[in-house]
Amino acid sequence: MSKITKISNEIEELKKLNNSELDFLKKDILDMDKVEEFKNKKIDLRDKLNNSLNSICFSEEQKKIIIVKLKELLELENEIGELYKNKLFSIQDNLISINTERKLRETYGKGGMNFLTIVDKNLK
Repeated sequence: MSKITKISNEIEELKKLNNSELDFLKKDILDMDKVEEFKNKKIDLRDKLNNSLNSICFSEEQKKIIIVKLKELLELENEIGELYKNKLFSIQDNLISINTERKLRETYGKGGMNFLTIVDKNLK
């Protein structure tokens, strides 16, 4: 196997992993174990790719091919980053909402007002 083929295969492997991570992120619920697994796999693949890229001299045509493939990979990484950012903002918004509701209940509860919903009454 030629060295350029080896690097192309490593890039494609990383691209497949990124695509599976994108599919995973489009689901509603994040599993932290799965996120950690993606992170570890990506670190290993990037190290492997980095070692391959540093050990080989390329012709101008090969450089162009590799640059195009790496740009595609970068676009996928940017899309993954956006999805993670949106998930984190969503979690942050939910936490702010929960905290605000808790503060309201504490404040009005001290005055003897009861703002429990039907679901909350069933929990008592």
